Amino acid sequence: MTETAANRTPSTGEPSAIHTWLQRLVKVEPTEIRALFWAFSYFLSVLCGFYIVRPMRDEMGIAGGVENLQWMFTGTFLVMLAAVPLFGWASSRYGRRKLIPYIYGFFIANILLFYVLFSSDITHAYVARAFFIWASVFNLFIISIFWSFMADVFSSEQAKRLFGFIAAGGTAGALLGPALAARWLFRWAQQISFCYPRCSLPGRWSASRDL
Repeated sequence: MTETAANRTPSTGEPSAIHTWLQRLVKVEPTEIRALFWAFSYFLSVLCGFYIVRPMRDEMGIAGGVENLQWMFTGTFLVMLAAVPLFGWASSRYGRRKLIPYIYGFFIANILLFYVLFSSDITHAYVARAFFIWASVFNLFIISIFWSFMADVFSSEQAKRLFGFIAAGGTAGALLGPALAARWLFRWAQQISFCYPRCSLPGRWSASRDL
């Protein structure tokens, strides 16, 4: 069974200043500080990415046609039906040290592929629909993978003490993600909308006025 932070040999000596400060927030042992820090930072990054992608997904849902949203949600459901058994098979075959980097590498490759597709001459409405389905699956998977990883790394006793603090990292990421999206990604979304102007919100509003 995987060795958890609580099962490792504790260090001797006086508590560090970091441990003393953290004790005010969470009941953490000295040997758990490193794992706690990485878990906090990991969840912050996960939800930061989640809240960066989500407004882009919503924009792509509009770009793909509001009347097609029901089919995009159906597509998401079908992709999940195929992806969940595949993930279960991969989990049973590969250890987390290999599986998790592979999964995130796969998602990174997908993002680069969508960048190429949006920069191409392909009809962007179709790419937008594909991105909507992909982003919906991405948002479900990254959070599920994170918590399954945490359940594997920490024992039940540790989870009761530490998961609240780790979840606070997600809250920080949920605040940081929209701020980054609003500042850096709005222009990118505008460029996509201008490539397919009638799919953007201003384009649809203008089209409705022309009727």
